[in-house]
Amino acid sequence: MYQSPSWLQELWIARDTLWAGFQASVYVSALAILFGTLIGIVAGLILTYGRFWMRAPFRLYVDLIRGTPVFVLVLACFYMLPALGWQISAFQAGAVGLTLFCGSHVAEIVRGALQAIPRGQLEAGRAIGLTQAFCSLSSTTPLNYSGATLKNGWPCHEPASNNPTAVGHSRPAQTLRRARSAQGRRPEPATR
Repeated sequence: MYQSPSWLQELWIARDTLWAGFQASVYVSALAILFGTLIGIVAGLILTYGRFWMRAPFRLYVDLIRGTPVFVLVLACFYMLPALGWQISAFQAGAVGLTLFCGSHVAEIVRGALQAIPRGQLEAGRAIGLTQAFCSLSSTTPLNYSGATLKNGWPCHEPASNNPTAVGHSRPAQTLRRARSAQGRRPEPATR
């Protein structure tokens, strides 16, 4: 007679606890993505268009948080915030840590996307009477850069992505073929 492995029995016994942990993870991730995106958009706009005295604290926040491993950040929130007088649960510490982490990465994505807008495009918009904010928001260039990064893995979950789409090229081989044909060279055949 077949007897199932003991780890399957342990898994079955702990199924309710595991399901509750899975639900908590999804809830914390959703909170981190929502609030981290809001923080990141504001911080990215300030990093791009703010005055020095406004940019300095956000630059410190982004550089400090992005340079800290996410696990260390969550543990720091759990142990350091109560030492400062703010009593929080483990769930809240995880949500705060992941939100800060996500916000710092989204801020850099927004800043980089806004600074990637070609200067000529902004000048052309201003020449026909548009404001700088409208030119920046209506440009499709930031969407090429930030959209590619966000759609391939939210920065909260892939902070060290080596994916080429993080720099706006979703198909590097296709981009190379286009560049060669624009230079008058014969493009190489596609491999796919």
